Amino acid sequence: MKYKIFIVLWIIVIFILSSISGNSLDKVPKINIPHFDKIVHFSMYSILQYLFLLKFSKNKCTISINKFLLITSIFSVSYSISLEFAQTYLFVKRSGDIFDVFANATGIIVIIVFYKFNILKKLRLI
Repeated sequence: MKYKIFIVLWIIVIFILSSISGNSLDKVPKINIPHFDKIVHFSMYSILQYLFLLKFSKNKCTISINKFLLITSIFSVSYSISLEFAQTYLFVKRSGDIFDVFANATGIIVIIVFYKFNILKKLRLI
């Protein structure tokens, strides 16, 4: 149950960070690292996929790991795309970016690859 709570809280954090008004972001000091926003996107969705994997590994699930990874990946990428559309059409002074979706998907894929090659277990992260 606790992993579900972490997952839901992280999804809310992603939503809040994605929906912050561009006017508010203008007041935040800029970090002068090229493509820093892509690093943030990559990290947010890596963490989301990692939390999904923690839930799977710590709980008894009735579906296979491959099906679980497919379902969670589709959910995460769909959520990412939805937020980019919302940034374009709903949120104030924000704009969606297909490269943000690519960064998000890359974060998801990296965690899946780490899981498949047992890197997360070797690092004792799962």
